[in-house]
Amino acid sequence: MKIAALLDQSGRAASPKRGGTIYVYEREGDTWSSSQRLEFFAGECDSMDDLRAYFATVTEWLGDCQVLAARAANGYYRVAFGSLGVVLWEVNGYPEQFVQEIERFYAQARAAAPAETIEPIAVIEPVPERAGHYRVDLREAMAVKGAHNSRQVLLPFFREANFLRLDIICDHVPRWFSDELPTLGLRADVESHSDLTRVHVHPVKSSG
Repeated sequence: MKIAALLDQSGRAASPKRGGTIYVYEREGDTWSSSQRLEFFAGECDSMDDLRAYFATVTEWLGDCQVLAARAANGYYRVAFGSLGVVLWEVNGYPEQFVQEIERFYAQARAAAPAETIEPIAVIEPVPERAGHYRVDLREAMAVKGAHNSRQVLLPFFREANFLRLDIICDHVPRWFSDELPTLGLRADVESHSDLTRVHVHPVKSSG
């Protein structure tokens, strides 16, 4: 598996808006090393068309690497990269602090579902510096290519991932939650807002 990381001059995760250098990491035995690098300067694009064209160029350079880790980015960056087949993971710190966690997540996902259902568009990602906590914006995940429903995105994670809490942003609570979550030993706490719904899913035995 290849994992790209956008880093600043100190080697820490950088924001796509601020730019930096993309390094593509591959595992070699027990270590991860990078032999590819590309300067990233999306913040210099003058229009949305320029930005989309630039993302397409970066994605082409990434090749078969479908994961890019970076500091916090707005939803547009995630959707734009996702539409090109690249997941933008939000991370903090240095590559040695997050690369293995990303690899472990995909290993769990592949063990949980048939290979054809594991695509980088299903963007469940860990919450930085909160072990066992994950999050996903279902609106973004299902907007990309329109190829997923909430079951495809969430069920493999619920069935196999070892997690303490998953925070979900959505338009409404998936109807299948009432049937599936109790059988999986999970509970959902719901916050309804005027423009979105937040659902916090956690094991019943967990305090959340």
